[in-house]
Amino acid sequence: MSKTISMTELRRHAGRALSLLAKSDEPITVTQRGRVAAVIVSPARYHQIEEALRRLDELALKEMVRSARRARERGNTIPQTELKRRLMVRTGKPVNRKP
Repeated sequence: MSKTISMTELRRHAGRALSLLAKSDEPITVTQRGRVAAVIVSPARYHQIEEALRRLDELALKEMVRSARRARERGNTIPQTELKRRLMVRTGKPVNRKP
């Protein structure tokens, strides 16, 4: 269970808060005026979260590629000129190759 402390407590007892992180590896929720202002996590937990997000991004990208390949196999594609036309209709701006 994560610990919740106020911003005032954090200012007064930052060292104690960091010690809690090192001991339990549970996040610390920091509130300001009764609302969540931040969540502090240990470096190890932060790196775990980053790695999990990287894996999720990779899985999502792989699924997008699989989906595109299936669409191409089914012939469910549109020519580039049609794509540009649709984007122009949607955005109101012409689609150029160069920014």
